Formats: sequence, structure tokens, C-alpha cells
Amino acid sequence: MSADKIEILNRVASGELSVDEGNRLLAELDAQASARPQVRMPHDSEPEDTPEVIVAPEPSPMDPRELERMKAWRRWNWIPLTLFLILTAFAGIWIYQAYRSAGFGWGFWLSWIPFLIGVLGIYAFWNMKWVHVRVREKKGDRIQRVSISIPLPLGILPWVFQTFGRYMPADVREQQESILMINDALKTDEPIHIHVTEDEDEEVEVFIG
Repeated sequence: MSADKIEILNRVASGELSVDEGNRLLAELDAQASARPQVRMPHDSEPEDTPEVIVAPEPSPMDPRELERMKAWRRWNWIPLTLFLILTAFAGIWIYQAYRSAGFGWGFWLSWIPFLIGVLGIYAFWNMKWVHVRVREKKGDRIQRVSISIPLPLGILPWVFQTFGRYMPADVREQQESILMINDALKTDEPIHIHVTEDEDEEVEVFIG
């Protein structure tokens, strides 16, 4: 019994409160106690849930020689980039001359075709990324190596998907989110390294950057 109830009973016994007043005060105390939220304190013997900490494995380091080869391949971007710059410049001159000679004639509108191709090529090859595939396969005592390097115009892919996505096959549209995620990851200029080893006799490495 709480101290408040004992005090009320003592006041009733001493005649300070009537029986009805005492019952009313006791009922109010019971109502307040039932309305008060119950807080359960954990016992020391109860085990606490400890979150499980999972340590992710560190990514495999990239070979510094492979990084140098990737930088060397990216220098080849200047060849098509220069060609598209020249094409855009000549197309711009053609647009100007066609407009001066015949206004908005057929020559003026046809000259826009190489101009747009040049602009699109500049946009595609500006900061072009490359994908490099390295395959090492052991056949007996010999190790066969296959190296493939191709340009990957990821920078233009968001525009391509937005413009022509509804005309693409369903399986290509399903890969749209993954491709755009790779494109966003490469904006930091940090190459992506994928290392796959199925068994001791075959090893595949993919570098994108």
C-alpha cells in the first residue's frame, strides 16, 4: 500500500475525513495510478541484444601498371575528338556559306547533318571511358592471356536512354538503372575494378575508367 493511501486512512481514523471523502480520495488515487504509464526496468540478469557487426572485405588492389595502361588508352580519345572538332568546324563554315548563297535552302539544312554529328561525337568522346577485360587461363603448363580494350561512351547514355529508351528492347531497358549507376560512379574519375576468379585455372579482371 502506498504512503498516500495510508495517510488517507489515518485521516479517516482520526475523524479529519469522513468515510465517503476517504473512499473518494482512494478512488482518485487508483484512477491516477491506472492512467500512469507503466515503465518496466530491465533486470541485470536479462541479456542485452548486441548488434552483429559485419566487416566488409577490402576490395582487391589494382595493379599500378594496369592504371598506367588505362591512362595510356585514354590518350587515344584525342584522335576521334580532334576529328569531330574538325568536322564541326567545317560544317559550321558550310552552314554560313549555304545561308549566304541561298538562304534557308536545301544546302543550309543539309549542312546541319554533319554539324550535329560533330557535336554529338565531341560530347561522346569528351572524357570518354574505356572498358578493359583481362583474361588469364591456365591450359596445362601454359598460361593464355587475352586482353580487350574498347571505348565506352557512358557520358552520352543518359541522353540516349531518355530519348530512345521507349524504342529499345525490354532486356536493354532492364539494364538501364545499372548502366546509369556505373556512369555516376565513374564521374569521380576513380576506375571500377571487378575481379572474378572461378577456379585456380581461370581469372578474369574488368577495369572501367
